[in-house]
Amino acid sequence: MKKYILIISIIIAISIISIGCAQKDYGFGAVDNSEMIATDVVIGSGLALAVYGVLSNSDFSLDNSEINSGDDYTVSYLGGDTSQSTPIHDDGSPVPVVTPPDDTPETPDDPPSTSTGLITFTVKDKTTGTMNVYTINPDGTNQKQLTNNTDDEYFSVISPDGSQIMYIRTISGNPKLYTMNIDGSNQNILINSSYDESPGEWSPDGTKITYRSTEKGNGNIYTMNSDGTNPIQLTTNSQDDTGPIWSPDGTQISFFSWRDYNFNIYLMNSDGSNLVQITSLSAAEGAHGWSPDGQYFAYNSNENGEPEIFRIKTDGSDKTQLTFNTYTDQHAEFSSDGTKIICQSEQNGYFELHIMDFDGSNNKTLIDSGGDDHLYPFWGK
Repeated sequence: MKKYILIISIIIAISIISIGCAQKDYGFGAVDNSEMIATDVVIGSGLALAVYGVLSNSDFSLDNSEINSGDDYTVSYLGGDTSQSTPIHDDGSPVPVVTPPDDTPETPDDPPSTSTGLITFTVKDKTTGTMNVYTINPDGTNQKQLTNNTDDEYFSVISPDGSQIMYIRTISGNPKLYTMNIDGSNQNILINSSYDESPGEWSPDGTKITYRSTEKGNGNIYTMNSDGTNPIQLTTNSQDDTGPIWSPDGTQISFFSWRDYNFNIYLMNSDGSNLVQITSLSAAEGAHGWSPDGQYFAYNSNENGEPEIFRIKTDGSDKTQLTFNTYTDQHAEFSSDGTKIICQSEQNGYFELHIMDFDGSNNKTLIDSGGDDHLYPFWGK
């Protein structure tokens, strides 16, 4: 008898719940033709199965596989409008809804370029022909003029710590080495002599400078302390040596020499020993730069006619031409992270600064020069 009474009670409860759901919002939201348009409902466990059974829509599921008296369970609707969801306890109080964490792994963005160093370069005015030193950001913004004298000032390089610039200033027709702060202040002569001097650059630790001097009649390679003291001659060739550049680890110096009656790249230890010829071409090679990992030179050569940009390993192997133009591309320099190369290009009849990827692709003009020549780029670290 008790069994039948229990069954009848359950049937009555089901009927009440069915009618109640049609008349009142128990967290399901409005009911239309027995279709629930809400998603998450928490009801007493004693009624959970009953509600689930009377709904004509079958897209509901229980979160828990076991129903225990006194517990709260969530009935989830698998489709339709979810905006009406309001989970509640048996007593009508709201149940806090906890949103599980999103375990979907994030897709990393492309790593940003680490080349944040300034670029220094020379602007030759198209009207007056005067040359002055400038700096610019690698994205072409914040161009600044640093020198403004009646003398030509050009061929600038930045110190490893980014605080100074070394450059040439022509005094009475003779090129002299000067330094200044990165903002153009505190301009001082570095070597006060009657000879012609032109920079290489600072050593990686900033303690020494390599440069070219005509003290012995023809151009030779020297080093000195960064304050201009203790000059040491490294080459003693009867032909011109020029353009000395430190290797990234400071143990070697590369330069160009006319000793075979054509400019080619040579490499020696930082004390002048162990001289090695890197390129052996009848065409002239031009200004060059080291990749930051010490594996490559970027340089210009006119071996195929017009000067073009090439890349070669520092042991002389793996030579690759990067530009293929009918105009002059020259004075190549690597970015501080080695992913880019900057050069001066005469694409529009005057020189502008161009930046390309390591393999020569994506070649773009850094900034419109307006007809002035933009020359001798150097990418600071």
